[in-house]
Amino acid sequence: MKAYLVDLIDSKTQVHQRIWVKTQNPISPQEMAAYVEQLEGLKIESPKLVSIKEKTLPSRIRQELVEKVFSVYAK
Repeated sequence: MKAYLVDLIDSKTQVHQRIWVKTQNPISPQEMAAYVEQLEGLKIESPKLVSIKEKTLPSRIRQELVEKVFSVYAK
């Protein structure tokens, strides 16, 4: 399983937010940018992709463990 640490910035307020996105398959920066634009519940209103960092996770990892290990995770 892949996990991406995604750094976002609000283009208007310049507020940063970092989230974790889990996926079974690799994802391109363009696909990630399109995905985060559709997310609800972010602290920022108009997210722009700053950077993404890929990590590999065990496929059976539970969501609670991801949130515990990666405290910047957001749903």
